[in-house]
Amino acid sequence: RRSACRAQRMDMSTAMPCPPMIAAAQGCQAFYPVLPYMAMQMQTPPFAFAFPVCPAPAATAASAFGAGGPPAGSCGGVGGAAVGWAQQQQHGSASGEMGNDGRSGGTAWPGQATEVPLKGNVRRLSREYHGCRRVQDALETAMTEAARVELANELRGNVWHATTCPNANHVIQKCITTMKAESVQFVIDEITRKGPEATCKVARNQYGCRVLQRLLEHCLPHQVESLVDDLLTEKNRLCMHIYGNYVMRHLLEYAPPAPRHRLAEHVRQRARELGADERACAVLAKALAHAAVEDRRAI
Repeated sequence: RRSACRAQRMDMSTAMPCPPMIAAAQGCQAFYPVLPYMAMQMQTPPFAFAFPVCPAPAATAASAFGAGGPPAGSCGGVGGAAVGWAQQQQHGSASGEMGNDGRSGGTAWPGQATEVPLKGNVRRLSREYHGCRRVQDALETAMTEAARVELANELRGNVWHATTCPNANHVIQKCITTMKAESVQFVIDEITRKGPEATCKVARNQYGCRVLQRLLEHCLPHQVESLVDDLLTEKNRLCMHIYGNYVMRHLLEYAPPAPRHRLAEHVRQRARELGADERACAVLAKALAHAAVEDRRAI
């Protein structure tokens, strides 16, 4: 790649043609000698290379990129768009990179979530890749609890489905971590409303298990009492489940003493079976670390 980049700077005969769709929209055969990712591999600012392209009028640029024209940061034409994209990828963007918390980076193109008003669209935006990041930011930066409650109220009636959504689950988690415990009671109510089987189904979901962990961490003991009772109806299955075992480990660490003892007693009775399981052994270890002294001695 480095050799190709050096050769392309000196010899346009090796230039790569632009994508046919964009070239057709511009009415020419545009070329750009260096791809943005190649520039990043060399740790060289993309603007150090030349991007000779046929000038694109405003009308054709709009037809290539949509009604809004080229994305922000571009210089016009295919080469300019490549430069703008490479600069944003190399130096980062205001929204940050994609992380475990669901926050997404990259440039907002026309028609994306940044153009939709937040108020009245929280439920819709929470399900979208870029929109969930906007809602999380709004919850974090809200000045008052009332402002956060106003945003969270738009999720009422949709919590159970949001907990299993790849994007919306992060919004529910952000509500739990940024709002007062009393303000997120509706999350617990909607999860437990469908009964123990549905609650355990959320615990077995790769996204729902995270929401339950946040509830156990941040809510008051009397709030999670019904939630914990539902989870204990399938305690053995959840202890051995790929995602459910994380909820059981959190229950041993954060649940009230009574249900914690019930789970520790179950672990004691099935210590050999759980200890031999690749996932349940972590629950056994958590019981030995956080259960009551009597329960630990019994185990």
